[in-house]
Amino acid sequence: MDISHSNLGNYYCVKKSSVKNGIDNVSDEELVELVNNNKASSIYIYVNDPSYLISQNEFPVITAYQYQDTVIPCKPTMPDIEVLLTTSHGETFSSESTGRYHPQRGFVVEIRGITDSGSYICRPKVPSPENEEEEITFEIHFVGNEPINPSTKYIEKPIITSNSRGHVIVGENFTLDCYVKIAFDVSYNQEWQTPTGIDETRMIKSKPTFLNSTSTHELGVGKLTILNAQKSDSGLYECICTDHSNNVGRNTYQMTVLDRDEGYINISEPSGYYKIAGSANKKIQINVKYRGYPFPTLTWHKPDKTQIYPSKKYIINTTDTSITLQILNAQLEDSGQYVIRAKNELKVEELQFDVTVNDKPKVTLDDVYVQAGEEAHLQCRVLAHPMANVSWVFKPCSITPRWPSCDKRLEQSFNSTGSAIPGKLPIERIYELYFTPVEPGIMHCLAKNTKGNVEGRGHILIGDINDNMTIFGTDENKKIARGDDVTLTCAALSYYFSDDLDWYKDDELVEEGNNFVITNSTTRYSYQKTLTIKNIQDRDQGSYECRARNANYHDLKESKYRSIFVNEPLAPTIRNNWNDSDKLERKLGDALELQCTPEAIPAAEVHWYKDDNELSNNSSVAIEEERSKLFIQYLKPEHEGVFKCVAINRLGSTQSSTSVKITNLPGLRTGWIIAIIIFFIILIALVIYLCVRVMRERKRLRDYKAAGLANFEEGAVEHINPALTLDEQADLLPYDRSFEFPRDKLKLGKQLGAGAFGVVLKAHAEGIRPDEKETVVAVKMVKRIADNEVMRALVTELKILVHLGPNLNVVNLLGAVTKNIAKRELMVIVEYCRYGNLQNFLLRNRERFINQINPETDKIDPTIIKQRFSDNFELRG
Repeated sequence: MDISHSNLGNYYCVKKSSVKNGIDNVSDEELVELVNNNKASSIYIYVNDPSYLISQNEFPVITAYQYQDTVIPCKPTMPDIEVLLTTSHGETFSSESTGRYHPQRGFVVEIRGITDSGSYICRPKVPSPENEEEEITFEIHFVGNEPINPSTKYIEKPIITSNSRGHVIVGENFTLDCYVKIAFDVSYNQEWQTPTGIDETRMIKSKPTFLNSTSTHELGVGKLTILNAQKSDSGLYECICTDHSNNVGRNTYQMTVLDRDEGYINISEPSGYYKIAGSANKKIQINVKYRGYPFPTLTWHKPDKTQIYPSKKYIINTTDTSITLQILNAQLEDSGQYVIRAKNELKVEELQFDVTVNDKPKVTLDDVYVQAGEEAHLQCRVLAHPMANVSWVFKPCSITPRWPSCDKRLEQSFNSTGSAIPGKLPIERIYELYFTPVEPGIMHCLAKNTKGNVEGRGHILIGDINDNMTIFGTDENKKIARGDDVTLTCAALSYYFSDDLDWYKDDELVEEGNNFVITNSTTRYSYQKTLTIKNIQDRDQGSYECRARNANYHDLKESKYRSIFVNEPLAPTIRNNWNDSDKLERKLGDALELQCTPEAIPAAEVHWYKDDNELSNNSSVAIEEERSKLFIQYLKPEHEGVFKCVAINRLGSTQSSTSVKITNLPGLRTGWIIAIIIFFIILIALVIYLCVRVMRERKRLRDYKAAGLANFEEGAVEHINPALTLDEQADLLPYDRSFEFPRDKLKLGKQLGAGAFGVVLKAHAEGIRPDEKETVVAVKMVKRIADNEVMRALVTELKILVHLGPNLNVVNLLGAVTKNIAKRELMVIVEYCRYGNLQNFLLRNRERFINQINPETDKIDPTIIKQRFSDNFELRG
């Protein structure tokens, strides 16, 4: 659809059932009535037509009655366009300052008499460049003070107010006032629709009465009072006004009944839009509906958290149920999170709106000045939405023949879109670039989004002085003596200044001659002019000025000043902090500070000596403050001696000295030496002990590993496999050191048995059992000829016995000697069985065996005390 200014106006959506004679036969007044009765909806369309800023009217003739409001449709095509209306008397009214104006209707004026008729001219305050003479002339036709026809076509929508602002406490009364503007001599009736369940005895309805009446209109008001409000009285109250032509106007009002001390706040955006996007230079509007009790205070806050107050930039409109914020002439900088805060005595509620303004980027890039060889740090600040793509282009430029003389063929491109950091605003990005320029030039920061391309430019300046223009060569803090040679150099950067530099003294040009010598020089980046004053005299003192001319504007000059004062020459004198004392006593390790401040014109040089040897800065001696201070933080024996300072200038020299004596040097020297020797002896002994212990431990571990006993003491329980039997992996069990028994308390006796690799001895163990002083035990050992497998078998038996603990069914472990296990010396101490092997014992005594198991009951029968024939076994050969 091709949109133009002719499409400006109201558009209606009407229920088909609400129109009896077809939509084409419905008047504008009837459409308004349908909207008021919720049978239609409307929207007003503005058109952004750059050629037409005000609405065009095909019939600019308007009939006006005396003392009646007359609408002159002088209205803009966009709401933010200011329009002007000039009356037939030559008065001009602006849409920005006139109260009775709306951009969708125009100006409302009251025609008081025939003198108010005539031509009214409507025009935009700022015309379009494409249509600078745009204006419309409306002819106002006055028809006199004729009687108003009481017949009406519509009735205006009523306005309902409440003395309690929509809230009331249970048990209290409240009143609703329904106001309606009625044409003079038009009567009307008023009805109320209330929530169901309200007893008629608690309702008081008053008939409409008329307030402020004019010759054409009057304001009618009717009241509804609800007594002893209940919670069920909450809901919508509707006021219905019907005039004598059966035109109906209606409106509703929400009432909420609360318990005492009950409060709430409801706040929302009617359409649910909390992300708002707008175009630059347009108006952005945020609408919020609210209700609350106690009645809340509402405040708007900017993205920087500051509160918004009505101004030329912001318009805030507030009613009892809604609040609107308008941001006029929105810019990229207005993007961010806006907050509305509703607060009462009980609660605080907030809503956040993310506002973005769509526009082409705004780019800022500052000039950068660096010394030759330094790295330049550039920051390109970009405001953009949608987000911009950024690239860098450096164009090297020459100072000659005129800055900047650039060569596009040598351009260097950079791409840094990925290196952006967030700025203060959500749409702000800071793009950084580090590089070391070889020559000066211009850096271009190019930002591009769907709205357009923008370029920011910054100069990359390389220099050899600290400022655009400066004077150096003398120290302002040092006094100049008569007869000195004084040198002043004026330097100015070639980017900003020409080589036309001049020296002035007391506003008079200094020319070479007498004792003035002027030399010109040029560096790669600056022009310099040096003024040398030979053998300066009193007449030469004064204010010296260097003037430099701007490189682009020759008449524009910049100056730097240096004041020269000539003083009477003065030979050096010295002020010291040892008060000319011949001796200073200090202790070893103390700090020593010697001050030797010369007074001389010209300034004197200071030299420090110790025992006639000149000192310089080193690790223990610091010479500071223009060599007037000598500082030693920790005195050492070698610092004892004579310190001397000498001050020299061209008029002579002077000196001052003192002797530094370390008072506690002898005693401390002997004590320190003894302490250091003892310390080193202890340290060496400790190191030897630790080394021996570490070596022994390492040897023990090597022996363990050689014997296959790497995990003898700690074991490796975490490696035990539950799927295998314990005897197959018993070497992974830990050894309990509580079973360790001293070898010297074990006295070995006769041999009880032996095998190919092992032997069992009878022995006496002293104190192996708490209740016995000495216990007869059996000791198992391996022979020295046994290999690692035999040793591991005995270790396995030991660990299984440790793991099982005491048990009546086995020969129990009493202890073990494992001190030299790495040498295969392992003794397993078990209980001594005086009758020997159990199997042999049973075989030897089988003839005396009595079987007490009753064959009938299969249970032990203690009454059986004789051997049965069937049980009489005898081995025969």
